[in-house]
Amino acid sequence: MRRALRGFAPFVVVAAEAYLYWRYAALDALFHYWVHFLAGATIGLFLLTLWGLVRRRPPRQAWAAGFLGHLYSATPDVLFLAAGVLHVAWMDVFALYITVHFIPAPLAVLFIVLAVTLGSWAAASLGRRWVAVGGLAVVVVLLAAALALAGEPPATAAGPAPRRCSVPSPAPRQISPVAGLRHRPSRLRLARQTGAGHHTARRIRAVAVSKDGVVDAGQRIWVPVACHHRGDALGTVDAVRCPDNVSHRTTVRTPLAALRTSHC
Repeated sequence: MRRALRGFAPFVVVAAEAYLYWRYAALDALFHYWVHFLAGATIGLFLLTLWGLVRRRPPRQAWAAGFLGHLYSATPDVLFLAAGVLHVAWMDVFALYITVHFIPAPLAVLFIVLAVTLGSWAAASLGRRWVAVGGLAVVVVLLAAALALAGEPPATAAGPAPRRCSVPSPAPRQISPVAGLRHRPSRLRLARQTGAGHHTARRIRAVAVSKDGVVDAGQRIWVPVACHHRGDALGTVDAVRCPDNVSHRTTVRTPLAALRTSHC
C-alpha cells in the first residue's frame, strides 16, 4: 500500500503544478509562476542535497523537494488569492519572495541556479560528494552576487508619507479596460500592461471613478492596489470606498504618475 502511494505521489505533484500553472495563466501572471517555481525548486533541491551530504546518503525524491519548495516560495500568492493579503516586505521570509523579482534577469539567473543545484543533487546521488559540495558553493555565490545587484523594490504600503508611484507614465491607451465588475462591484481589476513586474502593497487615490467607469477627474476614492514595478503591470485592486461608482467596464484615462500613493 505504501509503495502504491509513493508511486501515485508524482502524478499528484504534476497535477498540482498543472493547476498552479493554469491559475497563474488565468491571472496573466506566468512571470510570477516561473520566478517562484525556479526559486522554490532551487531551495528545495539545495536543502535536500545538503541533507543528503550531511547524512552521507544519496538524496532521494527530488521532485517532492522541488514541489514543496515551490509551494513555500508561492505562499504569499496563496495568501493573496485566498484572503486578499497584499504583498509586503516581510514576505521575503518566503524564499526572498519580494527581493528575488528585482535581481538582474531573474528568470535567466534562477534557471542557471536551478540547473547547477540539480547537477549538485545528481552528483550527490552518484556519490560524488565533493562535486556536489562545489556545486552548492557555486549556487551560494551566484545567488549572493545576484542579490547584491538587485534593484531596490518600490516603497511598500508602510511608507511614511504620500509619494508618487515609482512607475513611468504610460499613455492612457496602454491600460486596457476590464469587464466583469458589474458582478463584483467591490473589486476593481486593471488589466496587465506590456511586460512583467512585481507588485507591492500600495494605497492609490484614483481620481474620479464615474458611473460610466472612466477614471478622469472629480470625485476621489481610496483603494489598495497591487502596484507593479516599472509600470509593467497592475494587479487586483480592492475598492474600499464608493464601490457603486465602479461600473461594468473601467478604463484608466489618467497617467499613472497622476495617481499618488500613501501608506495604509
